[in-house]
Amino acid sequence: MGRRKFKLGRAHKLSEQKRQATKKNPVGRPPKRCRNSKSPMSQPVSQESHSEEGALTIDKLRQNLSLPSQWTLHDNDGSRCIVVSKMMPYTQPIITHSVRVNTDLSWEAFVHGKSVSSSKSQLLAKFPDVLDIESFNSLITCLDLSTLCPGHPDKQFVEMLSTMKGKISSRHSNETVSVIDSFAPVSLNGETYNQTVRHVTCEIITNTTKCPHCIQYRNSLRKSFHSWQKRNSTPTRRTSTSSCTNFTLLNTPEKLQRYKNLKRRSLATERRLKDVMEKLTLIHGISLDDHHNDFETIMHEMTEEVRTTHTEDSFRRIFWEQQLQALQLNDRRQVRWHPSIIKLMVFTSEIQIVRCLSCNEVYRCA
Repeated sequence: MGRRKFKLGRAHKLSEQKRQATKKNPVGRPPKRCRNSKSPMSQPVSQESHSEEGALTIDKLRQNLSLPSQWTLHDNDGSRCIVVSKMMPYTQPIITHSVRVNTDLSWEAFVHGKSVSSSKSQLLAKFPDVLDIESFNSLITCLDLSTLCPGHPDKQFVEMLSTMKGKISSRHSNETVSVIDSFAPVSLNGETYNQTVRHVTCEIITNTTKCPHCIQYRNSLRKSFHSWQKRNSTPTRRTSTSSCTNFTLLNTPEKLQRYKNLKRRSLATERRLKDVMEKLTLIHGISLDDHHNDFETIMHEMTEEVRTTHTEDSFRRIFWEQQLQALQLNDRRQVRWHPSIIKLMVFTSEIQIVRCLSCNEVYRCA
């Protein structure tokens, strides 16, 4: 009985502590009797009040604009955003710079219709994401004094990228490093260019001659151009006669070029060997025209002796009869040479070629 009274007293004490804490801090879940009733704190805040405050802020920003010359404010057909632009008075007026401010005071800058990210531009990185009157006027002044980064409009660079599908990729990661850009004409040293080569991290606008990324990329672009020029001005290793590249790995133009190079080399080798043979014949050769009849007489006289001393399948008799047959014909193309004679001729020609090559090396060293 005493234990039960102790538990009831403890429960009553805890409930009293919760009630007093709720009275001191009236935040959280309402009591049961108030669940169906709407408390003033639980009622949603009207969105119109926020929109009215935003409209007042954007209107106040619109009223305190101080635009430089050639800058105008555009009406957006009932939209509360602010759009200001700089228009150059050319033969055909062109909007070069523009800024759009949304109702939440966030902004976005455009150069010749191309969006310029504030996170990638050093000029725009110093301005906050949400503008006030002072920062908005400073932004307009900064854009008014800025110029379009010309990149690298050199003719040789543009021609190089034109042959490379308009971009240069990294050898290691295969990512695009630079591209041909023609969204707006650029000026450099008093000349105007319709196309230029830009690094992918180009800041587009700058207050100097070029942005830092394009200045730093100049040396790498020059090295790429020299490699490309050397590769196109001299024959490649894949099509040279000393190349070890398999023909299956070559495309059709490379195969044709390699065939031409090999044919040209074989013709040059043939002419060189022919000249060497003529020189050796003039030095060590003898004329056989004066002894032709004597040779014919000797062969006819010795034919019977050769037939009696050598069998039919011996090489000496075959050789003798083949030479006698060729001697009796007016055109030696009518002779059907024995396979043994053909093998002898091939072996003899190989020996002569080796000797001619060795003599050629001797002449060359001399």
